[in-house]
Amino acid sequence: MPELPEVETVARQLKPEILNKVIKKAIIHDTKLIRLNVDKIENTKIADVYRLGKWIVIDLVNTENGKKQFLCVHLRMTGRLLVKEFDHANMKHLRVEFQLDEGQFYFQDVRRFGVIELLDSLDSVQPKGIDPLSCELDSKRLHNMMAGTRQNIKTWLLRQDKLVGLGNIYASEILYAAKVNPQKQAGDISYNEAKSIFTHTRNILKKSIKNCGTTFSDFQNAKGETGEYQKYLKVYKREGENCRVCGTTILRIVQQQRSTFYCPNCQK
Repeated sequence: MPELPEVETVARQLKPEILNKVIKKAIIHDTKLIRLNVDKIENTKIADVYRLGKWIVIDLVNTENGKKQFLCVHLRMTGRLLVKEFDHANMKHLRVEFQLDEGQFYFQDVRRFGVIELLDSLDSVQPKGIDPLSCELDSKRLHNMMAGTRQNIKTWLLRQDKLVGLGNIYASEILYAAKVNPQKQAGDISYNEAKSIFTHTRNILKKSIKNCGTTFSDFQNAKGETGEYQKYLKVYKREGENCRVCGTTILRIVQQQRSTFYCPNCQK
């Protein structure tokens, strides 16, 4: 499933391509999955495009009455928002097509898990946790959030009611960079460890965004290209290989039914 960097990548790439353009026509190609009211979408101007948690939000303003609405997209496993030109004969998994006054963009989804909704308010998609890239989070607040928690730190980082957008790949990479053992209880994390986790969370997410996210199987950005950050992963999916710092064999354990990769020497 796309994590924060992948969703941010799509939003950033989509914005300059569709901003200030008018949706002239919305064509639903999968009426069983997509139940959008096209009458409310057509003749709306795209006022903004941004990420909200793991949602991509497209602000729409009706060109006739000025009413504002929000087109919200959650990519889930295989959803894609694309702005590149397509041969419709090869668009087997096309779900929605948005024709603009200049150009077009598409919602494609192979496994049909993605969600696309037209909302009058963002209340239902507001994340419960804090965005790790927002100014609301610092090392002190992160440490306080962990206090008294018996849950292991790897699983805690995946909790969307705590931090929004972190997934399995980045949680393993962050803890490796911070030299924190993934099995340690979150409540036992020291302030210095929390500071290191905070710093590396920011650094890793920003570097991944710069490299258009991570692709192992399905993720493609808004231009139909795969991400490049998998080239920089230090532990994820490297079980049995040597740690690039100390040479110790990378291990894999299962926590809450998710694979965790770590170096038992660097992360004692």
